[in-house]
Amino acid sequence: MLSAQDTHELHELIEIEADRLTRLVTNLLDMTRIEAGVLTIQQAPTSVSEMVKEAINVMNSSAKDHQLRLEVSDSLPLANIDRLLIIQVIVNLLDNALRHSPDQGLITVSAQGRGSSLVVSVADQGPGVAPEDRESIFNRFEQSNTGGRAGLGLTIAKTFVEAHGEKIWYEDAPGGGARFSFSLPVLDALTAA
Repeated sequence: MLSAQDTHELHELIEIEADRLTRLVTNLLDMTRIEAGVLTIQQAPTSVSEMVKEAINVMNSSAKDHQLRLEVSDSLPLANIDRLLIIQVIVNLLDNALRHSPDQGLITVSAQGRGSSLVVSVADQGPGVAPEDRESIFNRFEQSNTGGRAGLGLTIAKTFVEAHGEKIWYEDAPGGGARFSFSLPVLDALTAA
């Protein structure tokens, strides 16, 4: 017979694994839409702060062994994006950071204005990406020299960001680890043009 504590821990584990399976199935379905050429984006004015908070809420149960820090101002201009697709980008980047960060590691999600764009970043304290793997990190099912493997998450993130006419990139995080960043179109810049 399981103790109350063991039962609680088992339920938490089941919830985490169910969330992980749901994300995997979502990624597979998204990849199917991409390959079929039926990916469409529905852009609308979106609060980056609210969108990032929603993505973090999706990942809360999986992030219980990590520290999540949010560095996003509520005063950022609105982005002109497909909210659901960009939430999926952030979820995929968070999932990647959680898989590669040590327990109790800090994962920081930040956003800031840069000219006519907004830049959203997810940084972790994991091992980072070896220089020889940086060109292929966004390729589907890419095996790295350090034994890690990229699945569909980074490929889908890249595809969704590029569908908005924007870019996604990798850089070393200050103090070690990986930082994945992507740009988003600012609504004010688009309406002023």
